[in-house]
Amino acid sequence: MIGSEAMHQAGEVRALLRDGALPSLGIVDVGKGSRLSFELAVRVTLAELIRLTHVADAGHPVGPDRWHQPGDDLERLQRMACAEPRPWGDQSGLIYPLA
Repeated sequence: MIGSEAMHQAGEVRALLRDGALPSLGIVDVGKGSRLSFELAVRVTLAELIRLTHVADAGHPVGPDRWHQPGDDLERLQRMACAEPRPWGDQSGLIYPLA
C-alpha cells in the first residue's frame, strides 16, 4: 500500500485541484515520450492512486512496485505545486520532467 506521506501529498494536491488553485506550470514530461499539462498529470496520478486503492480494497494483490510509481509522482507533483512562486512569473511555456 502507499505510504502515509504520499497520502498526505495526495490530499494536498487534491485540495489545490478542487479549489482551482493549481499553479500554471505548463507541460509535465511523464516519460516514454508522453507530455501532459500539469493539471492533467495531477488528475491522472490521483486517478491511478484511487484505482489501485479500489483494487487492493477488493482483495486483489497489488505489489509494491505498482504503488511505487504513483507515490513518486505524487511527491514530485506536490513539491512542484507547493513551491514558492518563481520571480520570473508564469511557467506555462516550460516542460518539467516528472519521471
